[in-house]
Amino acid sequence: MKNTIESRPLSPALGAEVVGLDLRKPLSQRQQEQLRQLFDKYYLLVFHDQDLSVEDHIRFVGTFGPVSDEKGDGKRHSFVSNVRPDGLFGDVELTFHADYEFRPDPPPAISLYGCDVQLPTSPTIFASLADAYRRLSAAQRQRLEGRMSVYADDYTRKMQDASYGKRYSLIALPEMPPDTTHPRTERPLFYPHPRSGEPLLLVSEMHSSHISGFSAEENEIVLRQLFDHLLAKEHIYSHHWHQGDLIIWDNLALQHGRPPQKQGMKELRRTLRRVVVSDKTAAELLGPYYNRPGSFEAARA
Repeated sequence: MKNTIESRPLSPALGAEVVGLDLRKPLSQRQQEQLRQLFDKYYLLVFHDQDLSVEDHIRFVGTFGPVSDEKGDGKRHSFVSNVRPDGLFGDVELTFHADYEFRPDPPPAISLYGCDVQLPTSPTIFASLADAYRRLSAAQRQRLEGRMSVYADDYTRKMQDASYGKRYSLIALPEMPPDTTHPRTERPLFYPHPRSGEPLLLVSEMHSSHISGFSAEENEIVLRQLFDHLLAKEHIYSHHWHQGDLIIWDNLALQHGRPPQKQGMKELRRTLRRVVVSDKTAAELLGPYYNRPGSFEAARA
């Protein structure tokens, strides 16, 4: 068994392709440690041409932490699919976000595996919050230092449209809504990554409500500038799916999104198997919001 892992950077901002590994085979302790080091350096790892059973996929993801029984059905996997009846969010546009980011303890890592992919298909696009922080000017850092970033979701809109995924501003509303309908969390805008310590610029195209210390009008200007900064074309990685691709990414350091499907793509199969690193189920992560329209459980219905 080859003990040294070969990798190739995918972009200047994030990601590495790992080559020469057959993930059907158990990894040595040295290989597992090397993969964790690569993960903390690049925040996203890609493996091509894999032929993985559910058990193989779950075993591999366990290299990076406890595997979540996300759906609470004991299977420890789910599907992102436009053809499976149990698939989630398979053919809608997704603005940039991290899963469960508006809750206190989002999963540290997420993996997808291309198990039924017809070409061409929509890519999954990634942007690095660490890279975005590194690229801030000294003046920008000084202006934003010490501020808090508020993430929130709006279940009143999702009661009307479960596919709704646009951000909104709490401070632009006439009065602050209750967190029973608008779950939220607050973290430092410059947030140290819990493992690497690297500062992250915490903004989300889907869930950023506001940044502390700015008026509603100022917030819209500042957030738009930060979104443009984060999502600059030369600083993102677009993963174009093929059958047998496996990716795993850091759900704290990266934002991911998906563009609208081009004409004719909805008729093509796109099924990705999802395995999540977390010691909690979706019900535990979402708490009282689990069964509300637009939530994980409601999306299964």
